[in-house]
Amino acid sequence: MLYKKNFILFILFFLILLTSTISFSQEKKVDFNVSIDNSPAISRFRGFTAILSEDILKLIDRDSLKLYINGKDFSDQMTFNIDSKTGSLYVSFKPTYPLPLGQVVQKITCLTMEGDYFEKSWSFLVDPLSDKELADYYKVLQKEPNNVSAHLALAKLYEKKYLLADAQNEYLTVVQLDPKNETARKAYERIFALWSHKKLRYGNLLIEVYMDQGLLTLGKLILFNIKITNKGDKPISITLEKWNLIDETGKQFEPVDSLDTYPKKALDRGMISRDDYARLSYYLKKQSFPLLTKQDISPSATVQGFLIFSFTGKAKQLLLSIAEQDVGGQKETFLFPFVL
Repeated sequence: MLYKKNFILFILFFLILLTSTISFSQEKKVDFNVSIDNSPAISRFRGFTAILSEDILKLIDRDSLKLYINGKDFSDQMTFNIDSKTGSLYVSFKPTYPLPLGQVVQKITCLTMEGDYFEKSWSFLVDPLSDKELADYYKVLQKEPNNVSAHLALAKLYEKKYLLADAQNEYLTVVQLDPKNETARKAYERIFALWSHKKLRYGNLLIEVYMDQGLLTLGKLILFNIKITNKGDKPISITLEKWNLIDETGKQFEPVDSLDTYPKKALDRGMISRDDYARLSYYLKKQSFPLLTKQDISPSATVQGFLIFSFTGKAKQLLLSIAEQDVGGQKETFLFPFVL
């Protein structure tokens, strides 16, 4: 009899423990930290970084992560980086284009592994008129949106405040309104050259460029990782005939067409030593650098590849020129300045 009582008590205790464990696991919620500033912003390029811990990543479908700003989908502008030490995922956003004036509501959404919907949102005010120096020129632009002098003054003020994305945007606006304005053009190129990751968009064609100097000292090679996105509803053709690298003296360098034959050519031309030839040949065999090729990009599609130049100069400034790309029936040239 005593044995039966003990057995029943054990079963009851086990059921209570199991119920509390299930309840505890159900209470575990999806949440993550977002590094934001809710104070009013005079910059129209305020970004954020969200940190999702390794434990949270196990609970969500990472492919379902979306970003919405004032109800519009900006998910394609998020970047993802995994911390190798902690396993946390860093989700970052930096606007490609200026945020709208007024209240800005940003929201990250995702699905859990069980299919449940989760969202986290926050808001702040974009109000450059709260800055007395900027306010005068914004008031002018409210009445005269194409006033070149006001845009140029804003650009200089933003640069003075070290809000370089805003300054670059205003300098670019001046160049678009007044193509002969060399002051604005040079200032725009000077700021643009500082970024290692650059984006340019004309019409429905978005080109992103990352520069890697990793092989510059070893193999006299400069690598550009290029991502091209068709934002339109019709195919876009890209050609490589007029893609050049130009140094500050005006000397042009054409892309390397084959990494298999390059080391031997560089050795024969005296560009690299025999030791560097051996190191470079070994390195290129171990690494994968798929070269960008001429191709058609389908609507809403993205292609990515490397553009690699053999570079023998000692220039401090370089300009990657992607010329005469067909965008909506017009030929556009994308210019990406870099500082070595």
